[in-house]
Amino acid sequence: MTGHGGPATAILAVVVFAAYELGAWRLRGRGDRWPPVRDAGFATGVAAAIFPAAPGFTGHVLQHVVAGMLAPLLLVLARPVTLLLRTAPAVVRRRLKPVLRSVPPAVLTYPPVAAVLDAGSLWLLYRTGLFAAAGRDPWLHVLVHAHVVAAGVLFTASVCRLDPLHHRAGLGPRAAALVGAAAAHAVLAGHGPRRRRAELVRRPRPGRRRGQPPTWMPGRRAGSFSALRMISRTTGAVSPRPRIR
Repeated sequence: MTGHGGPATAILAVVVFAAYELGAWRLRGRGDRWPPVRDAGFATGVAAAIFPAAPGFTGHVLQHVVAGMLAPLLLVLARPVTLLLRTAPAVVRRRLKPVLRSVPPAVLTYPPVAAVLDAGSLWLLYRTGLFAAAGRDPWLHVLVHAHVVAAGVLFTASVCRLDPLHHRAGLGPRAAALVGAAAAHAVLAGHGPRRRRAELVRRPRPGRRRGQPPTWMPGRRAGSFSALRMISRTTGAVSPRPRIR
């Protein structure tokens, strides 16, 4: 399977990006500053979120690395919630702010909870029968992929804190969640799907020791993306922490 929902997914991606660009255009039209790099980042993030999988298991894992790590980082750096709050009509803002202040968003964006949702989803995918089931059922594959993207966005937003969030988690919980998620990915990289792991052990590729885990598993790249997420937190530190007014 090489896509997610076919043309419907592509149309949805175009609509989402067009809505973002409309907000940015309105903001700039009234003289406010909105860096163009955020537009480019959001466009790249949307494209990464629907990144098609190449044939085979390796292509599937690469797709989840792009959709679950790179896409969330780019989307969060674009600050879509901040843009929405600055450009939406007053009636929309009045209805949206109580939702952002409510308990469910605060729980979901609390870093340890978001880390469990992010890393736990990959553990369920690769260490249970869900991976094989998603390969047989296209709609289940779409749902799993959407969850991977959403969980990655929640985790990245909870660590970076660039958009307005209701929780008051300090550096300690965010750092602990980051380290914990990286460790979970690293452990998962050493195991991988059971059936695929057994095949690799029986037939190691040239240059790889027998039993050595494949270097393209998500955990092998977790350190690099974790560093990028921490850098993004630094970029948000130059201005006061956004709040929901």
